[in-house]
Amino acid sequence: CCSVIRTNFEKWSSSYFEKETMAGRLPLKNVGKVKVQELNESIQTVRDMLEQHTNGLSPVKEQISVQLDKTLLTGVLERIYGDTQIHVIQSSSIQKHCIRPYFDFLLAKAAGVEMKLLLIHSKNHYQHLLLPNAITQQDAIDQLNHLMNCMVEGTKSFYLFYPPIEVKDLKNDYVSFRKFLNGKIGSKESFGLNDAYVMKADDNGFFSEKNYTDLKANMHGFYEKIKQLFPKLLK
Repeated sequence: CCSVIRTNFEKWSSSYFEKETMAGRLPLKNVGKVKVQELNESIQTVRDMLEQHTNGLSPVKEQISVQLDKTLLTGVLERIYGDTQIHVIQSSSIQKHCIRPYFDFLLAKAAGVEMKLLLIHSKNHYQHLLLPNAITQQDAIDQLNHLMNCMVEGTKSFYLFYPPIEVKDLKNDYVSFRKFLNGKIGSKESFGLNDAYVMKADDNGFFSEKNYTDLKANMHGFYEKIKQLFPKLLK
């Protein structure tokens, strides 16, 4: 999930330990406390990054409004410190969880809000600061129009896009891709393929050979734009 990691471990560790132990997600007594301390140490580097960039500032919200070709988008951008929005990706699924910060950046730019975006990945301590001039306002509007058209298309039929699967795992041909999917179904690292809704979609042809070319094109097209902004984030 994406969230700003708490910066005062001492305040919440006791209540966290009690809640997680009662829920059966931590061992009892001293072993559980060791696990909590290990958690603290594992996020120390990310906490240091956050403290460096927030510099004691409290987060604020920005109300935005963007008029697209057929849609008026209104809403609130959150987690903004000064002129910088901060997103922390704690999941190993970078490709899936980079969509929200990318979308927020497009919205800000399209609305004329000169906001920086700091993206931190807690697993490898990757961080990248995206400046407002990384794209033009018109480019942001064009990309949002395209995304809205994709959403409308998805209300009528399958829109062939599945972010839990990395672009590299789409392979070069359908036989290899199908073999990859079959190997993941039922496994610990299933990419959501064991979900009843996804399995039903697969039965109805979502991952079929007929749809394979369009699925690849949609995935490559979307993530190529993100790779241009965050060249080290996606490989």
